[in-house]
Amino acid sequence: FFARTSEGIAFNADRIMFGNPLDGSVPISTNIVKQTEAGFKWKSGGFNSFVTFFQAKTDESNFEATTQKFTANSYDAKGTEIEASYRMGVFNLSGGATFTNAEIVNANDKSVIGKTPRRQARTVYQLTPTWTAGDLVLGASVIGTSKSWGDDNNTITMPGFKVVNAFVNYQINERLKASLNANNLFNAIGYTEVEGDG
Repeated sequence: FFARTSEGIAFNADRIMFGNPLDGSVPISTNIVKQTEAGFKWKSGGFNSFVTFFQAKTDESNFEATTQKFTANSYDAKGTEIEASYRMGVFNLSGGATFTNAEIVNANDKSVIGKTPRRQARTVYQLTPTWTAGDLVLGASVIGTSKSWGDDNNTITMPGFKVVNAFVNYQINERLKASLNANNLFNAIGYTEVEGDG
């Protein structure tokens, strides 16, 4: 079992130039994250699992170059992260998923309070099966996300998507390995960011 708490702070690089004046008359905008986690790790035979429960409180100041808007939002995100793997002979299956319930709890624009933060999907996941025969490894991976919002007002939807990849590795000798990878086998289109409704 484990538990930890952390706090981090970052400056928003060039984006602070568009906020408050930098003459010392007001504090410089920063991004702050306070996170608490607790969970457990469990191993039995060929099975491994990690389960983490988390809460992250974030204060973010930002500037959108496309819409020319300055934002200062506070978020509260709670969720669970699960990672697991299972090995049975030549076959191995590993995967994970993160389930997040996030909310805007404060903002310059009061109309977005209570909404889901933009680009924050409720579920993201990955799954990787592999098969090993001596020096040969065949495998695939599926990486996906549920839908998310493209704006803080929750009016623009970015659809969920998944990407399927495949690979084959062959260990020629101790120092040399040949690999062949095929990414996005089914030509999936995934939108990850939207600013404005154009």
